[in-house]
Amino acid sequence: MYLKSQNIVDSFINSHGSIKINNQRIHARKLITPTTRLVLSNVCPTIPHTILKNEIEKIGLEILSPMTFLKISSTLPQFSHIYSFRRQIFINTPETQIPESTYTYNTTYRIYLSLYSMVCYNCKQHTAVNFKTLPNSQTTSSTASGQQITNN
Repeated sequence: MYLKSQNIVDSFINSHGSIKINNQRIHARKLITPTTRLVLSNVCPTIPHTILKNEIEKIGLEILSPMTFLKISSTLPQFSHIYSFRRQIFINTPETQIPESTYTYNTTYRIYLSLYSMVCYNCKQHTAVNFKTLPNSQTTSSTASGQQITNN
C-alpha cells in the first residue's frame, strides 16, 4: 500500500503499524529505509574492517551495509588504485549525537567519525540540488586565510 505523503506514512506506522485484510495482519514498513553514511577518517588501511565494525557497534550504532574503502580523489588513472585513510559504512540514522572520534586498535589510532551529508561547504545549509548560482556567472571561493575570491 502506498500513502500520499511522508507525514501520513510516519503517522500510520507510529499509531497503527499494520492493517488487517481477510483476517490476516499485514505489518507496514517504509519503502525506503532511512540510512546515514558514516565516514571514518584517519584509518590506516591495515586495520581490519571487523575491528572498526566492533567499535561502531560499541558506540551503539546499527550497521546496515558492508564497510568499504574510499579511494583518493585523483583524476589521474595511474593513481586510481590507491586507497585513502578513509572508509565508509551505512548505518541507521542515529537518534543521538555520535562521538567526534574514538580510539581503536590497542588505542594507537584515533579514528574520526562524521555523518556524511551533501551540504554546501561554504554555508553548511543547502544541498547541491538547492544551489543558486551567483549573477553574471560569478563564483566565490575561500582561500586558506579566509579571504573571499570572486571569479568571473
